[in-house]
Amino acid sequence: SSDGLGLTLTQPLLRGAGKEVTTAPLRLAKLTEQVNQLNVKASVSKTVYDIIAAYRTLMKSQTQVTLAMEALGRAVSLLNINKQLIGAGRVAEFDVVQIEADIATQELAVEEAKNQLAASRLVMLKLLALDLETPVRASDTLQVTRLDIDQATALKVAQARQPQYLATLLQSEQASINLLVAQDRGRWDVSLVAGVNQQRDNHSINGSNRTWDSYTGLKLEIPIGDISIRQAKVNAQTLVEQQQLYQEEALIDLKRQITDSVRGLNTLWRQLEISQRVMDLSRRKLSIENDKLNAGRSSNFQIISFEADLRAAEDANLSAKISYLDARAQLDVLLGVMLESWEISLESF
Repeated sequence: SSDGLGLTLTQPLLRGAGKEVTTAPLRLAKLTEQVNQLNVKASVSKTVYDIIAAYRTLMKSQTQVTLAMEALGRAVSLLNINKQLIGAGRVAEFDVVQIEADIATQELAVEEAKNQLAASRLVMLKLLALDLETPVRASDTLQVTRLDIDQATALKVAQARQPQYLATLLQSEQASINLLVAQDRGRWDVSLVAGVNQQRDNHSINGSNRTWDSYTGLKLEIPIGDISIRQAKVNAQTLVEQQQLYQEEALIDLKRQITDSVRGLNTLWRQLEISQRVMDLSRRKLSIENDKLNAGRSSNFQIISFEADLRAAEDANLSAKISYLDARAQLDVLLGVMLESWEISLESF
């Protein structure tokens, strides 16, 4: 038989007043979303790195099989040369025992390389979520180019792009906003209140009767003896100080990682250059020794020894190439540019 409508306006003057306090929940939500996006970027970057590392391991395994087959081929060629020398009466028949033993060793190395290749292929297929029976082969060739970057430039890029470091900065900002909210809760609640009410009675003597009233005033609430407010302020202040320490620690750790990564990258490049020179010299040394053998001025033992040196040099050079490429990929992850380097973009939700 009656209905009404009321409208009340409350304007905080102390607690809850001001743009910084009223927009705190929105800013916290935005910061949380930014942290989540950074975590997603870090996770995707790690996945991309794992796939790149698995792919290069597959390339390494394929190359090791090729090198082992080439070494086996050289051993077989040496055996054939010795058989010709035996037929010519220039070499004793028992001298081929060393070569046959070396051939058996090379055959074992081929089998080991093939087994490692099969294992690397399975790891790659698992990361790509493909059927484990899928035939897959790395089609690229190992081409290594030097990356010229100094520590100062790398640190500057990492401070602007590295997800974990940026997340630490955002968490510090969140802690500061929470402290602001906690301090605001400790203020007096002084608010200007104004309102208007309208009431209508449909069964009055004079028919439908409508009445109005309005009011204005001040509301005052004083928190007295509320320990929870003080505890919230202390906890928020402690969290701000902790986040400041975390931020300083993150920067120091980032500088250390950048320094180690850049220095390690330069060291790996020097090792790669040295291993390349050793491999080239080992090949030349073996070629010269083969010529000396044909002239009767060398022995099978010397050839087998130089062959082992070449095989070790080839393995060292291959490992140096893979290590340098992996170090470059790790530096991309550390700098936070892995996705950009591979032109990968994340969808915005």
